Amino acid sequence: MQELKFDTIVLGGGPAGMSAGMYAARGAVSTAIVENVPDTYDPGDQDAIDKLLTKYENRIVNEPVEHAYVLLKGKVYHAIGHDENVNFGRVMELGPSSLEGAIVIHNHPPSEYATSNLSHFDVTELFAQKLKTIIGCDLEYRYWVTNNKQAKLPDGYSFEMVWKSKRNDLVIESLIAGVENKNLDYDAIIQACEEVGLKHERSSRS
Repeated sequence: MQELKFDTIVLGGGPAGMSAGMYAARGAVSTAIVENVPDTYDPGDQDAIDKLLTKYENRIVNEPVEHAYVLLKGKVYHAIGHDENVNFGRVMELGPSSLEGAIVIHNHPPSEYATSNLSHFDVTELFAQKLKTIIGCDLEYRYWVTNNKQAKLPDGYSFEMVWKSKRNDLVIESLIAGVENKNLDYDAIIQACEEVGLKHERSSRS
């Protein structure tokens, strides 16, 4: 999930909102749709949260564009982007003043360029928006990164900078070993998460 700007933000995903988004997209305008979701939950009820997350994962995992569901303080918001990005921060247009403490689940549509369903943009957003957890899914894997409030970036560093440093180290290791690392970006993200104290997990969806 890469953070990009959109030309048009459509508030509401009902028939009128979806039609507006469709016509804007046909006009080659970069468009995002955000909407309130009628589901509610008790923030202290983990079972209820898990059931919602499973429902949303099953709903979006096969979608050709990126979707994100944002669970925040008992309310749920939905954002629709395009095949490479969903700017879920735009749900703040619907009322929330901050996404601090939110749980976000989003999909990564199939792509010939994708090497893993976890990107450094995802983790960068975790820090930038002060999320509790960001969860991603594709047809093969499910991953989640959680900030237990003990994670800390080195002074003067962003997560992207930490990731790039780890990636450069892995490139050098691969060159020295003479072996191609096909999971270079993902391995660098895992090392960067460990470096800053983030909890990362990954599991197969099969």
